[in-house]
Amino acid sequence: SLLHALTIFFLKYDIQVVTCTTERNLISLTDSLDTLYDCRVAGVIFISRDYLSVKNHLNPKIAHVWIDCNDPPEVTQEICQVQSEQYTSGKMAARELINKGCTQPIILTTFPETHRTKKRNRGFIEEFEQHGIEVGEDRIIHLPQIKDTFTESKERVRYLIYSNYPFDSVFAISDWRALGAYAGVEETGKKVPDDIRIVGYDGVSLACRSVLNITSIQQNVELIAQTAGEQLMKLMNREEIKAKRIIIPTDILQGQ
Repeated sequence: SLLHALTIFFLKYDIQVVTCTTERNLISLTDSLDTLYDCRVAGVIFISRDYLSVKNHLNPKIAHVWIDCNDPPEVTQEICQVQSEQYTSGKMAARELINKGCTQPIILTTFPETHRTKKRNRGFIEEFEQHGIEVGEDRIIHLPQIKDTFTESKERVRYLIYSNYPFDSVFAISDWRALGAYAGVEETGKKVPDDIRIVGYDGVSLACRSVLNITSIQQNVELIAQTAGEQLMKLMNREEIKAKRIIIPTDILQGQ
């Protein structure tokens, strides 16, 4: 969805978009950069990639912008970057579950966590704490990303239920993990949302827009693409950029 939105943005300026994937880190970021530079690109947008690891490899004559930079903001102040609001996203997810009467949530997240997921999870936990409900470390379920995200989440949720681990709700780091959690719940004979409620994060994939309509924290993909595109255009035109780090609000996409 993000690549599509970026492509549409730049087509308005008769600029062709070239996509270069690192295939889950099988191709190094520096090698990908060299490929793009050899293609004589005018600018580069990184999506969920590092800055510090390639800082000394960047071509200073070419414009660069990051969407969801992997490195935290305190060490990336000099670069142009765009990302969704993370802390508030976590609070919105928690509030949705609290309003439905949930008191025993778990968080399905990755290992290691990015600075974005840490901030999102902190917002979630602190919102529950403000309502007098403690979310301990044992309720943050770190998944190793060895299998696909759907299968990992399904198997872990199913295991927790069969192990009689008490939980009445799930906040998943992505919609595909939310969909996996849904499948895991259903396989045990329990029901969503009667027994366990689920909230995902992304709001753009088939996982939340399928017939299941899983509730999700929705990223504004079009605005992210537009903002990153405008930043890159200004850099390419040697224009001043007053705000290098731009945060895009999220919203909640109600499901069933």
